Amino acid sequence: MIGTQADSVNYKSSSDARPPAPQPPRLRLAPRNENTRGARSRDGTRVRADPSTARPHPTIWRPRLPADSFSAIPFRRASPIATGPVLPPVRRPFRALAATVIPEAAGLDETGWSELERIVEDDLARRPPAIRRQLRLLIRALDLLPLLRWGRRFTALDAARRDSFLRALGDAPVLLLRRGVWGIRVLVQMGYYAQPAHAAAIGYRADPRGWEARR
Repeated sequence: MIGTQADSVNYKSSSDARPPAPQPPRLRLAPRNENTRGARSRDGTRVRADPSTARPHPTIWRPRLPADSFSAIPFRRASPIATGPVLPPVRRPFRALAATVIPEAAGLDETGWSELERIVEDDLARRPPAIRRQLRLLIRALDLLPLLRWGRRFTALDAARRDSFLRALGDAPVLLLRRGVWGIRVLVQMGYYAQPAHAAAIGYRADPRGWEARR
């Protein structure tokens, strides 16, 4: 009976035996330095920096100011971007481009040119400053590009070469150039045909009042 109980006890103990659970890697303390992070000892265990040997952070000196001290500092507000007229710096090449787009514009006097430029400036005043700068840069580029082919600026070319140059740019593979030339054509046509005398010369009788103005 006793032997039987002993056998049963040994049988239960052998059946309930399980392998020991894996222990996490032991951390070893080491003095803190620049090479301690992620370091391991020879046996593969990770090395943890000893907080007692940590270097103190340098103290950053900050002046102590009263709570209302910032109200006495004269902060300057950012001034708005100055947006002056676009055409005066590029008036000569712009007029040469306009006379190429509309040959009749070559016969304008100073009053007619001033009115054309005023209409264009009124439209450009509603454009973002970046668009205004890009237009001025485009006009300057169009004046300089003929130097690569004819050795002369656009303003120094004859009417035939001016027309050939603009037609070539209008069909250029560069989309930005095509859009720029088209935009200048639209501005010139608006500034010229928005004047009542020139609109009447081509039979353009549109009126802001609509059809009531023609009855």
